[in-house]
Amino acid sequence: MEKELYLQLPKNADRLTYVRGLLAVHQIKSRSIAKGLSVHETAVSRVLHGSMKSRRIQEAIAGLLNMTYRDVWGEPAQADSIFNRNRRGRQ
Repeated sequence: MEKELYLQLPKNADRLTYVRGLLAVHQIKSRSIAKGLSVHETAVSRVLHGSMKSRRIQEAIAGLLNMTYRDVWGEPAQADSIFNRNRRGRQ
């Protein structure tokens, strides 16, 4: 029987640190997420560090953690991929 491991997000914790912590507890590597989705590992890393949002990658991470999108990311699912700001400050 597989144990369900859930960690509660501390009040002062960063959501992305929480998600990376959950992946570490479940021994899920960003490389395996990328391979399963046929995306570059950099895309998964950018989502996990907050420089990019991808509904597809975020939903896959939530699914691997056996949690809902909202429980993991704390927000409703986005319609499509959104880059925050690039290096030159444009959107």
